[in-house]
Amino acid sequence: MTIIVGTDGTECSRAAVTWAAREARRRGERLRIVYVADEDWPDSRYDLGNEFGFGDAGRVLAGAVLAAARDLAAEDAPGVELETGAVAGPVVPTLVDEAVGAELLVLGHRERARLGSVGRRVAADAPCPVVVVCGRGTPGGSVLCRVDGSPGGDGVLAAAFAAADALGCGVVVLDSRGRRRTRRRRSARQPLDGQLARWRAKFPGVPAGTVATRSAGALVAGSRDARLVVVGAAGRRLLRQSGCPVLVAR
Repeated sequence: MTIIVGTDGTECSRAAVTWAAREARRRGERLRIVYVADEDWPDSRYDLGNEFGFGDAGRVLAGAVLAAARDLAAEDAPGVELETGAVAGPVVPTLVDEAVGAELLVLGHRERARLGSVGRRVAADAPCPVVVVCGRGTPGGSVLCRVDGSPGGDGVLAAAFAAADALGCGVVVLDSRGRRRTRRRRSARQPLDGQLARWRAKFPGVPAGTVATRSAGALVAGSRDARLVVVGAAGRRLLRQSGCPVLVAR
């Protein structure tokens, strides 16, 4: 299997390359580093100029960005099988196409990105799990996730336990189901305990705890001390605020 990471030479994409390279080494997977060239993309970091088009200047730029990313990945994760590729096209659909058949797609996050950021749009459409690398460069702590009764909750738990097992840390599950009334909140814990029992049995070495919370901002607050936050599709809005990398599970 292959882990895909997108790069454009910016600091946030360098952080994504580093994270992806280390993850590829940990999993024993190949890493493919992709540069997407789209002059019409309004958020593009680079302006090649109309007089050049995407000709020699574009190829030189792509080659330089990919070479730097490859060197960074090789330095941070020696021994990982690496390949690079420059692809022309609209950024979001091109990255989504690149992710077909991949195990994971990794992107950087620009702190000042607008609401319709590339990370959020790719996370919505990609056929594989997506990690957006944001917040602290070398986070520690537990894997954090939230169960709120929405569809896909079991997939979030599966991804959170698998990640914690691989990283050698614990899982903290925020239980925000039945937030409106205390009685409903108590009844919600029972099925959650049953749901967690399956994953505790599958990953006996992963300590797991739950926290009942009414706070809609608890996931963001917890991300400041977490190693990784795992969310479902509905949690993509966290990408703008998280204090650590975010995995959008499928």
